[in-house]
Amino acid sequence: MRYESAPDTLFRELRSGAVALNLKTGQYYSLNEVGTRMWVLLQQEDALDAVVETIVAEYEVEAEVAAQDVARLLEELLDSGLIRKQ
Repeated sequence: MRYESAPDTLFRELRSGAVALNLKTGQYYSLNEVGTRMWVLLQQEDALDAVVETIVAEYEVEAEVAAQDVARLLEELLDSGLIRKQ
């Protein structure tokens, strides 16, 4: 399942990561380089497994750790209203 930025979300990449702002609540979320990559992949891939595989391939991380990190970030982004299911 793919995800997309919520309509009231402003997302900007920076040199060392990105910032996402929920325009309704004024809440912002700072992402590091890996978090930014996960954000992009969540909007491109149809399966969370593909996101995890890409993170494992691009960064030195165990698959189990990457899966936990992707799941945690996804939950936080959904809870904060920054992304939604497509």
